Amino acid sequence: MPVLVQTQKSTPLLLQQWAQIFYRGHVQGPALAIVTGTIYIYAAWAQAVSGGSWKPYAAASAFNFGIVPYTWIFMNRINTALFDAEAVTSNGKTAVEKERVNKMIVTWTRLHGVRSLLPLAGAVTGLLAMLRFI
Repeated sequence: MPVLVQTQKSTPLLLQQWAQIFYRGHVQGPALAIVTGTIYIYAAWAQAVSGGSWKPYAAASAFNFGIVPYTWIFMNRINTALFDAEAVTSNGKTAVEKERVNKMIVTWTRLHGVRSLLPLAGAVTGLLAMLRFI
């Protein structure tokens, strides 16, 4: 996203591009988190019924499912502000200050970066559990 902020001169186009990125992630991200989290729940259950260590798999599942509440709690306000700005500029009648939009995009990018670490933490936790390191 910083590349878009640095190279895009048109605020309406920048907001349209952000919205497209958001919508793609909005569809793919939760679906992947649910599938992966469910696999880890199954692994936790399988370990529990066989007397194995199930907690790391449960933790891996929680990391994956964690992207949904993280988004609601930490990103909802910035998402709403960006969609509001996009709606205002899409009618062509009102301009939104480019610097304000740039700051919102940078904030969103940082929050998204942190959110992206949750499934990574789940993958690392699941891998370490599978390799019996935890």
